[in-house]
Amino acid sequence: MTEQNLESKLFARAIKRVQFNLKLLDLQLDENTETKCVWKNIRNKWLFWFNVILMNIATIGEVAWLIEGVSTGKSFIDLAYQAPCLTFCIACDIQCAYFVHHRNRMLELITSIRTLQSMSTELEKTDVTILNGQVKIFYITVNTLTVMKCLALSSFGLIPFLTLYLSYQRTGEVKLVLPFYIAYPFDATDIRFWPIAYIQQIWAGEQ
Repeated sequence: MTEQNLESKLFARAIKRVQFNLKLLDLQLDENTETKCVWKNIRNKWLFWFNVILMNIATIGEVAWLIEGVSTGKSFIDLAYQAPCLTFCIACDIQCAYFVHHRNRMLELITSIRTLQSMSTELEKTDVTILNGQVKIFYITVNTLTVMKCLALSSFGLIPFLTLYLSYQRTGEVKLVLPFYIAYPFDATDIRFWPIAYIQQIWAGEQ
């Protein structure tokens, strides 16, 4: 393998690694840039828009709960617990909107980089060393973010079951709670609705 091919291969692997993280969001860094009408875009990206709807339902519910909590005098601990969750939801909204708005520019940038790689001369050994170091830092960063996200989601997902277990041990009663404080138009602690609310929150949190 020539040094030039090495550069292209490392770049392709990096794109593939990022794409793995975007897969559940139904976002792609490599796709057809053909202009499509709004309906075709929604139809072809139905999973993405489904995720956006679920996430925004959670965001609106969190805002509603926060407003209600402030007006009814909820404890500072509860309000502080809610703040990071709401912040992450809003940040994810901004991230998705930015990605969709600048998608064509990102695709053009990737295409331009590949074109430059095909035109570039063979790399020197020092360039290869620097490139390998940069790629290593990239993978460390991406893997660290992925692990942190998985740990955070797992901890939030286990909170209801841990609370249920501790409550049952103390009182002998089953107390259903949810990972996030979200206002619903129904009683989310009702056993009939709790699984739906739980799955919706975990799915939205995964985004």
